[in-house]
Amino acid sequence: MGSLRRARLLPTVVLSALLGAGCSESSGAGKNPPRARLQLPARAFVGQVLVFDGSASTAPDRRLLRYRWRFGDGAPDLETASPQTRHRYDRMGDFIVCLWVIDPQGLSNQRCEVLAVRFAPDSGIPDGPPDLLAPDQLPDAGPDLGDGGVDGGDAAVDAGDAGVEADADAGDAGGDAADGGADGALDASDAAQDVTPDITPDVGVDAATDLGVDAATDLGVDATTDASLGACLATVTGGSGAGGYNRTFPADPCLIDVSAFGSKLNITKDDQGTLTLLPFSFSYFGVAKSAVGVSSNGYLQFPGAPLQLTANVPSPLPNATAPNNVVAAFWDNLAPLGATTNIYLATLRQTPNRVFVVQWEDWSFLGLPAGTRLRFTVRLFETSNVIELSYLVLDGGNRAKGSQASVGIENATGTLGIQHSLQMPALTAGQTVRFTPL
Repeated sequence: MGSLRRARLLPTVVLSALLGAGCSESSGAGKNPPRARLQLPARAFVGQVLVFDGSASTAPDRRLLRYRWRFGDGAPDLETASPQTRHRYDRMGDFIVCLWVIDPQGLSNQRCEVLAVRFAPDSGIPDGPPDLLAPDQLPDAGPDLGDGGVDGGDAAVDAGDAGVEADADAGDAGGDAADGGADGALDASDAAQDVTPDITPDVGVDAATDLGVDAATDLGVDATTDASLGACLATVTGGSGAGGYNRTFPADPCLIDVSAFGSKLNITKDDQGTLTLLPFSFSYFGVAKSAVGVSSNGYLQFPGAPLQLTANVPSPLPNATAPNNVVAAFWDNLAPLGATTNIYLATLRQTPNRVFVVQWEDWSFLGLPAGTRLRFTVRLFETSNVIELSYLVLDGGNRAKGSQASVGIENATGTLGIQHSLQMPALTAGQTVRFTPL
């Protein structure tokens, strides 16, 4: 397991840029701005409720402060009257956490630090990828602070404060650079895992933005609140998958589009992937899983084999060639279609019959006409461990029907699996393929 380090401060150059852009204070004779101080948890694990402390922040004359928090994972900014707040991360990554303190006159000061969130040592999931900071993780230069906000045009930067804080923290930043590769270390108990070589920087960068909700909780959509979902998602039965799977085609397929209420995974580019936490334990080929990798190229991959989430050349299933342990809904060299391209997550129904949905929304292929459009989902069923592949939109000729894709499932060693189709136009819009574990 990679080393768990104390939350570290941003390098001097990055921190100075952040303070210069976002730590603005209103100018004016006799006005003394507040100063933000931010204390992060010493260690942070996925799924853990973490406490963030800004109580060391100060204001002249002990004036009442407001606190605005940004956690770096895409969750909405939070404004509180208390100097402490709590937040939970549902995925691994390095997140830029920022605190703004605002006084009654509208003067503000900002403090940003980097928090390394990892899987707990006993989770059985390896650390990785190594520390990466993305430009799109940096906080906006001028957050909307409401009526008490700062007008960037009239504000002056507290350059002295920026320099002092940056210099004081430079040692920490430099020290962390030396051990930056340590986060890619593997848990010896998970022998075959190797995240770092196979995941491109885009994985660590874009994975750390904008899930919006905790994947480990329901989204509030269940059979009791939505009759159509209740009728569609009939309770199914199944085993652990240790004895293999049966493939069937439900007569009344469940075509649920979760893009209207699901959370964005923010996979929007070519050849991207990320590891995300499952909302429940799911057995795949007889092995319990608590997380799953999501690839922009139309497949899921469970830990237990070297994670490779950017493979864009589909192979037969099963096949010993990596990636293994995959659920291939539409494994092909997919590419973003446009601004609406994304991957959505949703959890439907209630325990013990929850359904975890991953939906690829508005994907296409490199170099193909604009009329090509794909929308498809993978559904994982709690308790029964059933897997369903559902195809909502397949526009664009034979390529959109799977003429170059691989569709099916396989185990961690690539020795067992079911090939539904391989490089043939066998898919149709409105179709659902079900894999029931034995």
